[in-house]
Order: sequence, then structure tokens, then C-alpha cells
Amino acid sequence: MLINASVIKGYAVSAIDGPIGIVSDFLFADTNWTLRWVVADISSIGVSATRKVLLPATATERLDPDDRHLTVKLSIQQVMDSPGVDPDQPLSRLQETSLEEHYSGGSSVEPDQAVAGHWPKHEGDPNLHSIAAVTGYRIHASDGDIGHVEDYLLEETDWSIRFLVVDTRSLWQDRKVLISQRNVRLIEWTEKSVHLNVDRERVRNSPAYDPRVPVDTTFEAYFQSYYAGPTSDDPP
Repeated sequence: MLINASVIKGYAVSAIDGPIGIVSDFLFADTNWTLRWVVADISSIGVSATRKVLLPATATERLDPDDRHLTVKLSIQQVMDSPGVDPDQPLSRLQETSLEEHYSGGSSVEPDQAVAGHWPKHEGDPNLHSIAAVTGYRIHASDGDIGHVEDYLLEETDWSIRFLVVDTRSLWQDRKVLISQRNVRLIEWTEKSVHLNVDRERVRNSPAYDPRVPVDTTFEAYFQSYYAGPTSDDPP
């Protein structure tokens, strides 16, 4: 069963030895459309000011929609000692490598040397995106604008993004559609836009999507099959 990313925002997060905070965002890679980092606000565990940290999505142990709770296979100390970053700024490969080494037990930059704003200047990874930031981006089909990103449908077992939920009311009144991640050609940071390899007509004729109805494996296969046809990227 797929779950909306917006639903997970605000979930309580617990380490193996106690609560650490709440989910505030996710970072995903558009190379494989998988969540790479969970952004957690850990100001509740004694840090002096509001602080956000990145937790590896691979450390997730349990996601409980009933209790709105996420458990990670990390200790409170591991989380508190993690290199500081500013999740609202692009994450560089240097920062990500340091985080990976920290959580894997390898050598890493000391936390007091890696606080947000004190890293050496490096360009952010252009393939790594914040879900919160991309929400609201305009969606451009191959022949024009169709709406904006409203949400994402995730597979919780592997944290992959399967669909973008798109609000198309600017074209088709009160209609939301699903766009397969396979049909995203490019995400533009500067333009705040997502470009597709399908045209408006393909989107308009897509299977009906009702946000109140859970997307199970059968329904997902139906959607994916629809979008698997020829695209504007295919040679004539």
C-alpha cells in the first residue's frame, strides 16, 4: 500500500533508546526516485535551540501509520552527535559523505566543525531534492503547463517515490492526477518546475484518482501500465 509523504510529516520519531523528535521533511534523489534522508526536528531532546538533523532512510525500522510514529535503528547519542547541516540549503556531496560515515561508524567531520553555515563552500547535489521544497513546483507537460506538485505517493518498504500527486485545477476543475516518477524528465531548481515527457492529453486521460481511496498494488500497476506507453522522449 502506498502512503502520502504529507501524511508522514509530523510523525513522532524514536531511536532505539527513546524519542528524539518529529519528521519535518525528506530528501530524495531524482536519479532513482528514492528517499535518501529523513529530516527530523530534534529540539525536544535537550538541544539549546531548534535543530534539524538528517537521518538515513535506510535506518528506518518501523513506520506505524496508526500511531503516527517512525522508529529508526539509531541511538539518541548517534543522532545528537551527527554533523550539523541546514536542511533548507542544498546538501553537498562532502556533507552527505560525512553523514554517511558518521552513521556507519566510520571517521567523520566533528560536529563542532560541521555546524550549519561553517562547511567549506560546495555546490549542492543537483539530483538531491527536498520534498517540502519541490511541493508547489509547476508541472510542465511536453506541450504546456498542467498544474503543480501537491504530494507524493511512497512505497514504505523501500522509501521509493512511485507517483507525484498533481493538482490540475488550473486546467481541469477540482481534479487531481497521478504522474509516474518514470515520466519526470527534469526538475529545475531555478525555475521551480518539473518537466514531463508526456503531453497534456496523456495526463488528462489518465485513470481517475481519488485521494480518499488507498492505492494498492493492483491500482498502482494499473496507473504504471497507463504511463508506460510511448513518450515524447521516444524516437518517432
